[in-house]
Amino acid sequence: MTKTRTNFDKGLRMDFACAKDMLRPAMTCIHFKDGYAYATDGCVLVKNFLLECTTIPEYQIEKLNGKNLYRESYKEILKYDTIEVSEDGIEATKNGEKSFFYFSDMDGHAYPDAEGAIQNALNSPSVPMNQIVLNTENLIKLNKALHGSNVCKYQFTGEYRPMILQSVESASIGIIMPCMLSE
Repeated sequence: MTKTRTNFDKGLRMDFACAKDMLRPAMTCIHFKDGYAYATDGCVLVKNFLLECTTIPEYQIEKLNGKNLYRESYKEILKYDTIEVSEDGIEATKNGEKSFFYFSDMDGHAYPDAEGAIQNALNSPSVPMNQIVLNTENLIKLNKALHGSNVCKYQFTGEYRPMILQSVESASIGIIMPCMLSE
């Protein structure tokens, strides 16, 4: 008998796109809004459509709306088979063992306007680029955190402007900031 997994996609590591330092507490969380999950560290930003990248029922996805989950909690939750979303957090179960992960209040900080950043980038005209400098570590993070990132359409919006990655397999979108080189 196979167990049914009701959880986030085990291979989707949105926590990799979150900031790791407490100087930016809001960016250490995954933010849920309107059926999407957002994660950013200031250099990369991902927006994943939850109905495509989870096996969580829609009624539980609705309970995530407006909530923030600390990156380390998300990482631990991936180890469990099933989750149940409540007002205060997520109860995770595996082999009868249960753990509870509270949502974060981010020490009173507001989550960055991730959707605004995405819309701003999408509304920017495409620009032909002879070259672009990227931190490959950021590209690796984006690849692990963006659902459907195996095949993406890339859009360049200008020198030192965000590069947009749109999955051709899903509704997921990512942004990566280029590096500046001093001559």
